[in-house]
Amino acid sequence: MKIKFLVLVFFTSVLPLLAQDNGTSKNDPKPAAPAKVGGDVEKSEGQIKLDALRNEFKKLQDDVIQEYKNAKSPEEQQKLIPKIQQNLSKLPREDFAKKAIALSKAMKSTDQGCFDALVFAMSMVARNGNKNVMKEAVDIIVKDHSKNPKIASAIGFIGSSPDGAAILEKIAKNTDDRKIAGLAWYAITEKLQQEAGEVGPKQAEELNKRTELIYEKLSKEYADVPMGRGTIGDTIKAALFELQNLSIGKVAPEVFCLNIDGDKDDKLSNYKGKVVVIDIWATWCGPCRAMIPHEREMNEKLKGKPFALISISGDDSKETLKSFLEKEKMPWVHWFADRKGILKDWNIRFFPTMYILDHKGVIRAKGLRGEELEKKVNELVAEAEKAK
Repeated sequence: MKIKFLVLVFFTSVLPLLAQDNGTSKNDPKPAAPAKVGGDVEKSEGQIKLDALRNEFKKLQDDVIQEYKNAKSPEEQQKLIPKIQQNLSKLPREDFAKKAIALSKAMKSTDQGCFDALVFAMSMVARNGNKNVMKEAVDIIVKDHSKNPKIASAIGFIGSSPDGAAILEKIAKNTDDRKIAGLAWYAITEKLQQEAGEVGPKQAEELNKRTELIYEKLSKEYADVPMGRGTIGDTIKAALFELQNLSIGKVAPEVFCLNIDGDKDDKLSNYKGKVVVIDIWATWCGPCRAMIPHEREMNEKLKGKPFALISISGDDSKETLKSFLEKEKMPWVHWFADRKGILKDWNIRFFPTMYILDHKGVIRAKGLRGEELEKKVNELVAEAEKAK
């Protein structure tokens, strides 16, 4: 699900991690030391202990990534990405989350490290992690830190918890801080949209209606609240278009884009009658590149079937895309968006963004990858063949 302001990308995208290099050898990690923050104010004892825990986790990440850094060529690095992702996913995040919660409980609630440790704990289990661990961290934050101005940094994580929407609504209604309230209401809409993508059409419609009502509230009461590089008002305009035109069950809007094979504009309606997977990606995106082997395999299996895979590049230049495709076998339709067009019109906020359309052009699923994607595609291809 699309998440505008969470820092989950740090744990789900390989390339930012691969790009990190603070000059510290993996065999000689530097222990956390007292540091100055905010002028002459030293870090609290709790913050120093939390730094040590963070550094311990970072060392585990660095150990995994080192193999990628040691690769002798870009081609070798490319082949390593799926393995690196798999190994990163095996890191003991839940154990670190539990350690962070224990660390927070051992501190005074006035120690800033107490709050920061809970945020770190949530970040460890926010993506497919232990829901009970997430709930414990959220419950402590709501109970002991609801008046902390920094709670805005935890709102996205709170929203991903089991009872996130209800908790965020309480925060939004009880806070005197307009920024926190606005961000909380917006996070509720993200939670509702996530749920809408996991239920049937009728339930999704109800969730979409509730989302739209909250959008109206945000537009009237919180439009000027800063969010990302703009305001909540700016975000709502794009989000409302997405809700009204790109929800599951809607017919996908027409798209015109440069097809690099023919070096001329192509359009989505040209593929009517086929199940279409729209994969919006970039060559520099680690998770996108990790999907290529499976996409290649799926595309091969569906040869001769009413199916089309359209990869739409968000790279800075067409030459970058063409150069990549000369080395990487991706025998399907490729469009170049030039960082505009569909990227702007469809409110694309992260790569990869996936849409699955049936043979009538109706959006039937979003965000699926791997086996889930293939299962849905096969189901829709069977529908298309039966319709013929």
